[in-house]
Amino acid sequence: MLEVGDKRRILDELLQSPAFGRSDQLRQMLRYIVEEELGGRGDQLSEHAIGVNALGRPADYAPEVDSSVRTRAHELRKRMEEHFRGAAPAGWRIELPKGSYRARFVRAAEPVEVALPADTPPTTPNRSHFWRGVVVGAIALLAISLAGRYLWPQSEGERAARQIWGPLLDANSSVSVMLANTNQLWIREFGNDPPPLKDPPIIFPVPNDPRFFEWYRRTALADPKQLILHPNNHSPLGGEAEAAVRLAAFLATRGVRVEMLHGDRAAEMKDRNAVVLGRPEYSRAAAALQPAGGFSVRYVPGRREMGIVSADGQQAFFRENGGTINYGLITVLTKQTDAGPHRTLLFAGINSDGSDAAMEHLTSLLNLPDLVRELKKTTGELPNSFQVVVRSRSNDTRTLQSERAAIKILP
Repeated sequence: MLEVGDKRRILDELLQSPAFGRSDQLRQMLRYIVEEELGGRGDQLSEHAIGVNALGRPADYAPEVDSSVRTRAHELRKRMEEHFRGAAPAGWRIELPKGSYRARFVRAAEPVEVALPADTPPTTPNRSHFWRGVVVGAIALLAISLAGRYLWPQSEGERAARQIWGPLLDANSSVSVMLANTNQLWIREFGNDPPPLKDPPIIFPVPNDPRFFEWYRRTALADPKQLILHPNNHSPLGGEAEAAVRLAAFLATRGVRVEMLHGDRAAEMKDRNAVVLGRPEYSRAAAALQPAGGFSVRYVPGRREMGIVSADGQQAFFRENGGTINYGLITVLTKQTDAGPHRTLLFAGINSDGSDAAMEHLTSLLNLPDLVRELKKTTGELPNSFQVVVRSRSNDTRTLQSERAAIKILP
């Protein structure tokens, strides 16, 4: 069985193949279809959903009038067939069966052995020849495996990933990951029973506001009876949890061990290769690592909203289009130590789907080669520390499409 990370790698290799050329819309469509399948929502895909979420059609788009999804699906199948025609005969491939928009990961058919005629006399096996063949075959497989790992060139996307992530992708390395937790008040429902005395230790009454109860009915799909508010600081936000899943898959497929640091112990991350997920207001570790003179995620009183703003105030990014356009921030920091360079990556967003968009952007082999070229434009070398602002189109906390909006080279 293929792991999710392996499936995303197959997808990225397909998207950056010559078969797709400059067909950005086909890339967006295929990425959306596959991500929906990987997220367990493939059975909910429809022509309308693809048109709106992948091709940018308006919400009132009518598939029976506009055939753009069907036309592009036909072209998409042709491009996929063109790519996989030159792939390994028994490798994995993505299929989009006709009459369906659900992506399937299948192994290509193995070469068929030719059967001997029925009147062919049986031969007596020679055991020494048999075991000699087994040994020779095992040596050949080992040689092919080593050649694939050490001699065959990596894809452009994989080379770019190893430049950007640096020591975090070293074979058999360990990466510390800290996921920010927000201080929250859980809504708990005990019906007609009395609430517990010990758990939670603190209980607050819910707001006496009709709008609150209407919101609860709409979101919980239940009529409230006895509600209380329970303080909690152990829950990550949805988009950042999705980003953590993307990160774990990305590192696992490269043989990297992940160590989750519980709580918010910034001191434990000193001199480690680390990843921090979350806004500075939710994480002391993220707050302590904010670079001077760079972008930051912060509240802008003049607009009364959160934004990603440069230190000089000349660049600012805010949510757009009713919140479906969001922004994420990637910060890459490198520190030289006696044991060699250590790198820390921070992912944050105006909302948590911005954090997910930032992670999606930096784990996509499709995006990274162009990012490396842009970062090398000034000096011809990859800077040790830099920031990338990512613009995303999102549906709730799920990233549908991301693109680079700005770059800042840090001293």
